[in-house]
Amino acid sequence: MQGAAAAASPFVQFYQQRYDVLRNTLEATRISLAECQNAHAERLDNSRELQDMRDRVALQRRIHAEAIKALQDQIGRLESQVVTLQSSASTASPQQAKNIGAILPGTFGMNLDD
Repeated sequence: MQGAAAAASPFVQFYQQRYDVLRNTLEATRISLAECQNAHAERLDNSRELQDMRDRVALQRRIHAEAIKALQDQIGRLESQVVTLQSSASTASPQQAKNIGAILPGTFGMNLDD
């Protein structure tokens, strides 16, 4: 029996060393896998945050565009009012022009006393 154990000893030692190496490699691989899974989870979170930010930026752009459109419409209306007031001031008598000037003092920087 001792002869068989002595003959098997180099064989057992060889495979024990291989087993130890593989066990260490397996443990290192498990640690690496856990780190990769954590990094993946972080990237998924970042991806969601990034998409939320993109959605917010798109919403803000739409709101900004609507506000600009409303302001441009208001500018157009005000410009047409200026034209209307200027034409009525040019055809009005001096007294009517003064009345318009009294109603709208300082409007559009116009001086109607000329």
